Amino acid sequence: MFRGLTWDHPRGWAPLRAAAELEPGGPLIEWSIQPLEGFEAAPIDDLAEQYDVIVIDHPHLGEAVASGALLPLDELLGDRLTATLAPDDFVGPSWKSYTFQGHLYALPLDAATQTAVSNSELVEASGLPRTWQEVVEFARDTPTALGLGGPHALITLYSIALSFGAEPGPRGELDQDAVEQALALMTRIAGDRPELASLNSIRLLDLMASGAGPHYCPLVYQFVTYTDPRAPHRLRFSDAPAGPGGRRGSVIGGTGLAVSARCTPSAALLDHLLRLVSDEVQRGVIPARSGQPARLSAWTDPALDATTDRFYAGTLETITGSWLRPRHTGFPALQNRVSAVVRDACTAATPIGVAAADIVALLAADPSPAPAHHTRKDPS
Repeated sequence: MFRGLTWDHPRGWAPLRAAAELEPGGPLIEWSIQPLEGFEAAPIDDLAEQYDVIVIDHPHLGEAVASGALLPLDELLGDRLTATLAPDDFVGPSWKSYTFQGHLYALPLDAATQTAVSNSELVEASGLPRTWQEVVEFARDTPTALGLGGPHALITLYSIALSFGAEPGPRGELDQDAVEQALALMTRIAGDRPELASLNSIRLLDLMASGAGPHYCPLVYQFVTYTDPRAPHRLRFSDAPAGPGGRRGSVIGGTGLAVSARCTPSAALLDHLLRLVSDEVQRGVIPARSGQPARLSAWTDPALDATTDRFYAGTLETITGSWLRPRHTGFPALQNRVSAVVRDACTAATPIGVAAADIVALLAADPSPAPAHHTRKDPS
């Protein structure tokens, strides 16, 4: 049996284990789980030493490729890949996010981006802000927060800068004016609730779903599980706020299925991976078992939309236009360093101008360390 690793939210493991049980000959993959923080921070090359199939976060892709930790799926699948799948089968830049240096290193399994979220019992849909200016006004009377834990502070800064017309450089560079503008807006929204600045997406959404937390957040990675009508406080996801030019800035997330260099995949394993991203499974088993599909056909399925309070149709514009952040070696660690500076500015620990200068300098620097190299091994 092959060893697989995913993350410890039902969205991450429940559909994979359910799909494994449907294999005619029994499960091919034994799925283990790791915390979300490990998923966002652990280098893929370390995990690739222990697991055959890994659910990955695309910002780590450059480091994984540099170290030889993953097998290129276009080479493993050959003509079957182009005969079975196309980039446009998946929502937004999902497919592109797992393509690096001319090869595809993961199959898009799950798609997500930063969108707005509100407590549907406490905030009327008709009263939700549609622009960032409206968000500032809305936050004066409605408990509003930003989740800035881990790398999410920088990601949120990017999304706001994009909304106001910024175009980050190829390595994620931003100019001083764009950073200061985004920080000023973030400070106005997050400054009243500094205790929330360390929360990741799940913890912020849990707090909102408890009924005791903020009523609204303009940017957070979306989770379909919080739209369950049986939940005590159902959450509603909607398009991210627009900037003056109408752009809804957002940074693509989601997960992909990758095969490690330690693995010698069987034909049956490759068949199973392709089934996991097929239209049938993406519209069937995955959403039925708390998953969040990556297939465009699932995101445009009226039946799925009807059960999730327009989770898919209501955020489709945002994810379609979402931005793909850099994936070069060193960027995941840089995200965390810059995010700490962003949080300090948002909680008034550092003046905005000083923080912006530090952020610009950090993003302009080359953080790339020399990569290690892995060799392909037989599965153990």
